[in-house]
Amino acid sequence: MSKHNGWSGIFVSMFLSILVVTVFLSASSSIASTIGTTDALAVKGSRGSSTSDNSAGNRVFEDELVSGKVGRNTLKVEIGTGVNLPNKHEFYGITTIGIQEVNNRPCRVQLFGGLLDNRYGPSDRKLGEAELDRCRSSVFLDYKAASFAERRNRFIRAVKACTETGTLTSNLIELKGLRIFPAEVKSTGEVVNRKKTAEFTRANCNTWDVKLECGTSQIVVGVIMHETDDQFVGIEPVCKSVKSMPEPPGFPFKDSVGH
Repeated sequence: MSKHNGWSGIFVSMFLSILVVTVFLSASSSIASTIGTTDALAVKGSRGSSTSDNSAGNRVFEDELVSGKVGRNTLKVEIGTGVNLPNKHEFYGITTIGIQEVNNRPCRVQLFGGLLDNRYGPSDRKLGEAELDRCRSSVFLDYKAASFAERRNRFIRAVKACTETGTLTSNLIELKGLRIFPAEVKSTGEVVNRKKTAEFTRANCNTWDVKLECGTSQIVVGVIMHETDDQFVGIEPVCKSVKSMPEPPGFPFKDSVGH
């Protein structure tokens, strides 16, 4: 074999070696960029809606529906309403809905919960609140709540109101109880419906109305309270989808109490 052919073989071998290394590095880079991290779970989208009854006979959430009675006015409270939070609102989920009364009239709603990221565990941080004029004028409030605060990774996906029926002296139907339905939010962002409910009731809670449920992969991120004569008479949920997101700038999060 000539010296020319020898050098040609060496160059070919070197070229193939470089090609193999280049392909390997390219593949490795591609794998690393697609795996990424999913440390952040966030809610995205707008109010959910659906149009049919489910097999159990419960109406699923529609924009025109309310559990309880349609009020003359509405009061909307979402994550971030009336409070300051250490992280962006979309990284929280609601575990608790509390309603306060003055003189047996429901007039203040409060939302509690924590981060969707399950590394932080259960939390009962106040996420939002709003009130009617009746509650602003009094400090003597009767508070009750329906809550999943002690259950890890459980967030509200549906609500169902209990009302007081009209009496001989009044046709007004007041909100006297609330049942909430859970969903588990997994670290991947998957939302899995769970069965064990939570509720509160007050005296004269005697009619459970329709269940209003968020759509697939959605959880409750707020409520629209219906009110008549300065008291709550019905409730409807505001729903958004849960998404896993790449790690955003500014990580790590502050925890549920701001540390």
